[in-house]
Amino acid sequence: MNWKQRCDLERGFIGAKRSPYDPILSENPKTGVSLNLPVLNCRPTKICREICYACSGPISFPYACKKAVAVDEWIRQHPIWAAMKAIQEADGTPIRLCGSGDLNPAHMPFLVEIKAQGGRPWGFTRKLDMWKRCWSMHIELMFGIDVSSKHLEDIPPTRLAYMRRPGDPDWSNSVAVTFPLHGPRRDPSKVPVSESDCPAIRRHIKCADCRRCYS
Repeated sequence: MNWKQRCDLERGFIGAKRSPYDPILSENPKTGVSLNLPVLNCRPTKICREICYACSGPISFPYACKKAVAVDEWIRQHPIWAAMKAIQEADGTPIRLCGSGDLNPAHMPFLVEIKAQGGRPWGFTRKLDMWKRCWSMHIELMFGIDVSSKHLEDIPPTRLAYMRRPGDPDWSNSVAVTFPLHGPRRDPSKVPVSESDCPAIRRHIKCADCRRCYS
């Protein structure tokens, strides 16, 4: 599946019904619990579209795409209830934002409630406006970049997360974490090792054992 195909699949699920009792979060043995959103929310670079993590593996299956669309709509319509449910499902563990997709301004009431109710959000965005909105709320998301990204001077290096492909330069001195290109049918060993590499990818540990990307 490519990025356009994923978007087309998601469009077919817009307006799909979901039970308010269905899970909001998704579980991952490496990253913990995640809020997966539609890639329709994304503002990707050309490189991001080409290597989109959400376009392969279980996260790209129709059920996962349908859930992402339905959850996205539900948390915008019911931010207080959705925040309560997400915190309950997380059961004291940090909540990873944007396991797929990205945030929109319409998600801000939900994020406000997550913070107000004692939730512990962390995660990623590629939208400068959303990164700044979250930063103002003391939600210090990582700002996802690749070699074509711009406006890097607006983000502290400690909040930069670099997706690196084979042949891309080593930016270890300028970013907090480097993600060697990985995922189904992608071998991170083809990307040269760098000092800022994500240990969850290189050493197969859990994000909770590293916490470099946490708020």
